[in-house]
Amino acid sequence: MAIIIHLVLTQYSVPKEVQGFYSLDANQSDWQNLRFDLLSTLILYFIHPTSDGNMDISDSDVPSDLVKIAHKNGIKVVISIQTEDKSITDAILTTSKNDFLDNILHFIQKNNLDGVDIDIEEISEINSITGGQNRPLMTSFMKDLDVKLRSHDPDYRISINVGGYYTDVDRVFDLKVIQNHVNYIMVMGYDYHWFNSPTAGSVAPIDSYDNGSSIRDSMNHYSKLVDRSKLLLGVPYYGLEWNTKNGNIESTTMSQGRYLSYLETKEKIDQHGRIWDDIWKTPWYKYQSEGLWYQGHYDDVQSLGIKYDLVNSLNIAGIGIWELEYGSGDSELWQLIQAKLGK
Repeated sequence: MAIIIHLVLTQYSVPKEVQGFYSLDANQSDWQNLRFDLLSTLILYFIHPTSDGNMDISDSDVPSDLVKIAHKNGIKVVISIQTEDKSITDAILTTSKNDFLDNILHFIQKNNLDGVDIDIEEISEINSITGGQNRPLMTSFMKDLDVKLRSHDPDYRISINVGGYYTDVDRVFDLKVIQNHVNYIMVMGYDYHWFNSPTAGSVAPIDSYDNGSSIRDSMNHYSKLVDRSKLLLGVPYYGLEWNTKNGNIESTTMSQGRYLSYLETKEKIDQHGRIWDDIWKTPWYKYQSEGLWYQGHYDDVQSLGIKYDLVNSLNIAGIGIWELEYGSGDSELWQLIQAKLGK
């Protein structure tokens, strides 16, 4: 089933920030699918810290040729540092912080990068090492990162990612202060239904049923907390498919979800058809196989366009894409950015 979306080109005096996450392991043959003229920043992911403040990747693993191509096209390239290990987070905020900051700077300088993206997705309220609150430690870490990097180069770019569930975020991230030490704060506007979700549903809903969490609710909160010129909405180039109890909306899931790239979801709707949900403002599909129900929820150019319209209406800085490879080679995604975000 072919979905044709007619785009109205709109020119903006100030183009939006468009940052795209891109795997360190991406094949060189895929680089030609990147539209550098429509990107502002390429974020290479991931390297992971260790509890002693080191990195689990060698400098040689950064594709230097890709960095050169991006720089030639005027695109910043930064490295994303990610951890989901609470004990490691506790350590890099305390005992190994100074070594970790030194290693971040070394990594950036060694690889001719333009900065760092911080993606700490698991952090306890209480630090297991100090016994104190992690919230002020997180603020101190971002302040010290700012000083460490920008004392060497004031143009280094620093960004941080936070989840859409802001009640959890606010307990450990003092964004009112942290925003003074970063260029951008990206709200991960996805995984509102996640791979281990008890019910199937939209990965990135604009609005919600029964006053649940949604992108609009998250962005209304963050846009009152953070300077809008530093706020980005993260958008998904992927979907999730679950085995479900039945074919009803928000059916109970009977299995963990399976991630599908943007290109894979297009194949799925060719097979099973496309359903539009006017609350979530995202598409989905359902089908039966060998007596079992399956549902897939994803984003396409229609739903992404609605998200980009929200970015413009809120007058925030722009978007972050998770992740570029999932949509590689699909021109309609790039055309949508050009049409909606003025690049």
